[in-house]
Formats: sequence, C-alpha cells, structure tokens
Amino acid sequence: MSVPCFQLGAVAEAYKRNLSALAESRAVSRLWQKDLSLWPANGSRKHSGSETLNWLDLSGHLEPAVTRIVELASKLSTRGIQDVVFLALSSSSLAADLIPALGLSTRGVRFHAVSSLEPSGLRALESRLDFTRTLFLVASKSGKNLEMHALLLYFLAKVKSAGVSSPGSLFVAITEDGSYLAALATQYRFQAVLTESHGFRGRFSGVQHYGLLLAGFCGLDLPEILAGIQSVRDECVKDRPIERNPAATLAAFLAALVQSGFYRLVFRAPPPLAPLAGRLGHLVGSSSCKNGTGLLPFAGSQIADAKILDEFCAVCDIQWNDESLGAPPPAHVPFLSIPLKNIESIPGEVFRWELAVSLACSLLGLNPFADPDYLDGRDAAMKFIELISQRKNPDTSRARIVEGSLSLFVEGDLRHDLSSLNLEQALASFFALPGAGGYCAFLNFLWDTPDVSQRIDSLVAEVGLSLGIPVQSSPGPRYLHLLGQCYKGGPRGGIALMLTGDPIDRADVPGAGYTLADLRLALALGDMDAMVARRRHIVRLHLAGPPATSLAELESLITRALKSCRRPH
Repeated sequence: MSVPCFQLGAVAEAYKRNLSALAESRAVSRLWQKDLSLWPANGSRKHSGSETLNWLDLSGHLEPAVTRIVELASKLSTRGIQDVVFLALSSSSLAADLIPALGLSTRGVRFHAVSSLEPSGLRALESRLDFTRTLFLVASKSGKNLEMHALLLYFLAKVKSAGVSSPGSLFVAITEDGSYLAALATQYRFQAVLTESHGFRGRFSGVQHYGLLLAGFCGLDLPEILAGIQSVRDECVKDRPIERNPAATLAAFLAALVQSGFYRLVFRAPPPLAPLAGRLGHLVGSSSCKNGTGLLPFAGSQIADAKILDEFCAVCDIQWNDESLGAPPPAHVPFLSIPLKNIESIPGEVFRWELAVSLACSLLGLNPFADPDYLDGRDAAMKFIELISQRKNPDTSRARIVEGSLSLFVEGDLRHDLSSLNLEQALASFFALPGAGGYCAFLNFLWDTPDVSQRIDSLVAEVGLSLGIPVQSSPGPRYLHLLGQCYKGGPRGGIALMLTGDPIDRADVPGAGYTLADLRLALALGDMDAMVARRRHIVRLHLAGPPATSLAELESLITRALKSCRRPH
C-alpha cells in the first residue's frame, strides 16, 4: 500500500499524544474485536451491537458479489443493453461519479451517474436513452428516503411507457439485507438484488461500493483490488508499534486537527479524482461533525488560495501520477499527501480512511456511526410534502426583502438584523458574519445545467477570494446525504446561502401527488428550518422567472455585496 506523507506543523504535540493514547487504550485491537466501548453510547440507531462494525468484514464478501454482477452483465448483454444509469444520492454516488471522471471502460455500454432530482437535468439525460435498452442500478442502503423512492418511481414509469411489459426486469437494487428497497425490488420483480449486511452507515461501505463498480462493472483486476484491501488489513490490524500502523497514524493526525483548532480540512485532487476527495470528505465530516465539533471537509480550486490555507485550514492532497496540485502549504499548516499507486488501490485506501476515522472519533469522544442531526430536516420536509399533496402552498414563510427577481428569506436570530435593509446591504451584512476562521456553504437547489453550474462555481470562487475563507457549492438535495450532518452538527462560525429557483420543468412523481420540483423545494425548506432551529446562520435567496435573468441579477448582487462588505479582522 502507498505510504502517506505528513507535515505535522502546529499539531505535532497533539499528534504524539494521540498516538500514545491509542497505544495505551489498545484501540486498534479493540476496533478489530468490534468493541463498541471505544465510542460513546448511541441509542438512536435501531441496530446495535457488533452489527455497527460489520463493515470490517465487507472485503470477505466482495469476490462473490463481483462475480454475481459480472454474471448479470453477461446475461443482460443478450438484451442489447446500451446504457447503464446508476441512481444514488448518498456515498455510493461518489463511487459512481469516479467512473466517468476517470473515463473507465464499462463493458461496452455508456455509463451515467444520476444524483439529482432537478427535472431539467433528468430531461437532458432522457433524450439520450432508449428506455428499452437501459439498465438501472438503484443504490440505497435502506431505500426509505423520499428522493430515492421518487427517482425509482419516475424511471420505472419511463420504462413502462417505452413499452416494456415488465419494467422491473431492467432494474437492479444495491442495498442491505431486509431493507425497504429490497422489498420494493421483490414487488417490482427486479432483475437482481445485490445486498450487504445491515446495521452500519453507508459511508462505511467503501470496499463494497468501489469493489462492485471498479471490478464488477468496469472489469478492473479483482485479485489486485483484493490484494490491496488485504494489504491494508494486514498493516492496520497491528497494535504495535503504533507509529507504523497506517490507520492509527492517520487517526492521530485527524484528531489532532480538531484538538488544535484546524477544523477545516481542504482536499486537493486532480479533476479525475474529485469524486474520491468528496467521498473521503463525506466520511470524515459526517462521522466527526456533531455536538458543535468535528472536521468540516472542503474541496475546490478556489480554496487552494495561499491566504485561505494560511488561516487555520489543514490540507490533504490526493496525488495521482505525481501530478502537481500546487505549492505545499506553509510549514505551520498541517498537511497530508496520499500517493495513489493505481486505480485498483482506491478501495483499500478508502478502507484505511474508514478505519482511521473510527479511531479518530474514539480519541475525540465522538460516535462516528451516529447522525443525530440528520433526520430533523427530513421530518420538516415530510410536513411540507403533505401540504403539497393537499394542494397547499408549502412555502409559508414570508420574503423579508424582494428586489427584481430575487427574494430574501431569513428567520431566527438574523431576521431582525437583516429585514430592515435593502438586498445589497442585507447580503453584505451576512457576508461579514464569519471571522477569519469561518466558512461559507452555497446550498444550491438551482437548475441542473452546465451553464448554471459553471456560473455558480464562479460565484463561489469570487466569494472565497473576497472573504478569504473556504467556500464551496453543495448541490441539493444530494448534500443532505453527504454534508447535511456537517452543516447542522459540526463546528460553528460559518454561514450558509441557500439558493432556490422557480422550476423550469416540474416532472410528476407517479402516484405521489407531487412533482420532483415540489420535492426539491420541500427538502430545501426542511433543511433551512432545521438549520434555523440550531441557530446556524442561514439565509435563502429565491430566484424567480427565467434563469438567465435571475442569475444575472444574482451575480450582480453578490459582486456589489462583497464590495460593500465590512468584515471584522
């Protein structure tokens, strides 16, 4: 396995203390023995006991799972399958994103990863598909979330409308034993159900996600992938010497960042590996961000600005073929470089991070397997969906400022501070809230088109460089699965700008009484309610009318607000 390179900088002493603590507590051997006393008790999960750590054994199930998906691919080739659509909104979607990003061969078919409910993006995909010759891989550990169910119903109806008498025959479920999705797969007579054991979070399924897709679907060398995973197991199972255990050293480093105030972890990676950086960030952030502490992950070229990295950010570089990712940060900035040997080494590297994050949370007194803040926003979204189904307006809050195509919604502590200002002044005051150690998240529920994405990315870069803090775009509702726990339960000091817009297309969810556009808005409103309830700094800007007009107004507003912004030093 590849050997990471550490620059400890300002966290050197905390790192040494953490290594000693891991050795004294025998944390490594206790992890492999599935000793849950390593972490605080968690009463919020239905499943308990050693099932929480069943992910430690996933590599033993990988070979038969890959064999099955290869057999399935061979069987379906006789049906003339031309396209495969991977439906997922959680961590498995990041594994799927890696396939087109790396340009991997996919057994002679076109591969598409879908992780959005936005109708215009779905319509663009539909125009390229022959639904009678398209296979859908539906990945969800439980299958219970509204978004996954809506996508499944939507595409089942599309396949049926194309004249396929048994539409389920073009669907494969990837889920856990006994899940709601597994039951649906039986109901709709799916072609197959690929399962893993239950009782643990999907973010700890990296071995399964990457193994199935890279080896089973892309035909990469399975023995080499398994050898890489086994190498990680062999090196990381050793309790002593602790300083030579790759999972323990990474755990000591990650925990030291939190203990020393470096709560913002910036991932830098070449563009083809951006989904892997997102996957590691999701694992670190969702596992550690709770009780107002943890590591917030960030990615994006604009965050690589030297002035931003100098302000209590830590940096993790994912190296690929010795490709340069920019100048290393200053000597006092904690820095980690991960050299990847080849594509086949990725599942083993993700597994090492899963082990390390579990150990780091033990050092921090956090439960990495709990998401205590995740469900509140979803409960609120359910209420909004019920209103929509009853043909009532779910957006019951009142816009505090309306100018042109833009409406500002703000509640909680910020309402009195911003409501009496004009839109430029209100946004300038909002941008002034985070200090030098803060951050900004664009919670983007706008239209899923290349032009809109590019323009939002440009705004994110502009805000980051102007404020001198990490800023990133988090597309919704996908971010709810990947970073929602981070923004609601993680460190304070940040701001969140939620962007919603009038839908271009609504796209009915068959039999549901609402549309995909309705569901997106309900999820956005639910998350905003949850953020406000936790006294997080969040405002929502709604863009009305044609996207071209409202986006131009948004760009002008943000530029003017940044010029007017007076931030504390």
